[in-house]
Amino acid sequence: MNLRIKKYSRNLFDISIIDEVMEINDLKNISLDIGSGEGEFISKLAKENPKDFFIGIEIKYGRILKSLKRVDNFGLKNIKFIHGDISNLLGTVLISKNIKKIFINNPDPWPKDKHITKRIIKSDLLNKLYKLLKRKGQVIIKTDSQDYLNFIKKEINNSKFKVWKKNKDCKLPLSKFQENYNKINKKIYAIVINKN
Repeated sequence: MNLRIKKYSRNLFDISIIDEVMEINDLKNISLDIGSGEGEFISKLAKENPKDFFIGIEIKYGRILKSLKRVDNFGLKNIKFIHGDISNLLGTVLISKNIKKIFINNPDPWPKDKHITKRIIKSDLLNKLYKLLKRKGQVIIKTDSQDYLNFIKKEINNSKFKVWKKNKDCKLPLSKFQENYNKINKKIYAIVINKN
């Protein structure tokens, strides 16, 4: 483990240690933030909901480090982070069916046609998330791209979820990107999909 992160390791799951993987899957009522960035969104949720447990997943080292510092400053004990790629964690590290909410805030829309295959939200990922969710669990997705939103809707229709609805819930905290978009009046599209 990198020395800079080691200082904050109490808020980091080390997925190379089997006991930590077991701990993740023994937790109850987890909320998961995929692509948690610098942790601003999930940290606010954890602060507002001290009885729930939150896990942020982020692939970029610098963002994980900032997330860990933020959580340490807040003194939060109901949140941990995983440094890794969600596509490598589903079905291997994350196998529990105790997840009640999954948040995906502003994933890269990869707007060029030649890059569409790089988009993270596809039916395959959605089917894996479906397996992780508790009954009546939710996936909440936000994007600033109308094109990506339309793509996501098609992928949902090709997944086990099938049903989606617009999310008008303003009670969720804003991510760093969403705060910036608000300042320039850029529209954020949000949808919710439920596991029946």
